[in-house]
Amino acid sequence: MAGSDWSTVIHPQLVIASTQLVLDRPLVYRAVKDRPVVISALSHQADWLLSLDRDDFHDLLGGEVYGLPIRTPGEFLRSQ
Repeated sequence: MAGSDWSTVIHPQLVIASTQLVLDRPLVYRAVKDRPVVISALSHQADWLLSLDRDDFHDLLGGEVYGLPIRTPGEFLRSQ
C-alpha cells in the first residue's frame, strides 16, 4: 500500500521549496553531511530540529543553533 499512499496521500501534499539563508555569522559545523539539514531548518524558520543523531547534532551543536532548538523526538514530546 506504500505506493498507493505515496501517490494519493503524500505526493499531492509535497512542496519543493528553495533554500536561501543569510546568517550574520558563520555556521561552523564539521558534520558536512548534515549541514543541509541544519541550513534547511534555519531557512524555513522551523520551530524545532528533531534528531536522534546525538553525535552530529546534539554533541556538536548543543541545545540550539541560531536560536533553533535541537531535541530528540522524546525530548520534544515531553516538552509538549
